Amino acid sequence: AFAGALRERLNGRLAPEALTHQTEEEFRRIKWPLLNAIAHREGARPAANNIVLVTSAIPGEGKTFNALNLALSIARDRDLDVLLVDGDVAQPSLTASLGLTGRPGITNLLRDTALVLDDIVCSTNIPQLEVVPAGVRHDNAPELLASMRMDVVVGQLCARTSPGVVIVDSPPVLATNEAQVMTRYAGQILMVVRADFTEQRVLTEALSLIDRSRPVSAVLNRVEPSLVSR
Repeated sequence: AFAGALRERLNGRLAPEALTHQTEEEFRRIKWPLLNAIAHREGARPAANNIVLVTSAIPGEGKTFNALNLALSIARDRDLDVLLVDGDVAQPSLTASLGLTGRPGITNLLRDTALVLDDIVCSTNIPQLEVVPAGVRHDNAPELLASMRMDVVVGQLCARTSPGVVIVDSPPVLATNEAQVMTRYAGQILMVVRADFTEQRVLTEALSLIDRSRPVSAVLNRVEPSLVSR
């Protein structure tokens, strides 16, 4: 499903049929608890805002796969808008895969106060889904993300998708400082863990660096079907 969506990348557009039935069902199970927390439904731990930060401990665990497919799944709910943000400014694979390299993005918005959110948002052929590229890489990205300007930008992101969800594809927690900084702005954190790949000590170290005042959920990625069915 992920590869299918990425092939449909002309002009940054995603194919609405990119999700297979099996993938749809899997991501429905992932999205409902997140949406319940945003809506402050009974039984759910309330989220501080509508930003869901998708991250992992180390590269190669599938966080971008999950961020994209989660965004596509939520965008199928006609009452909700989705803004998919490439926050991995060091390795912006989402931006590159969607053919948006060179487009202004989140780093440009943080550096240039003359820019507004509309200047960096890319539309898709899915009415409820928009994409924000990573933008130009800067050595002081952690400082940009921790700046007062970021507080303003976060407010704009939340307001643009109300009602709705902001999905941020974050850097791996142990790979850069940016992910640790970004967790403070998230209403919820979705930690992607790759089966038979991520060591427990690595995951424990990553979790220790996350702002634990935020609700943290986990997704076990690339699980062998034979193991699940036993």
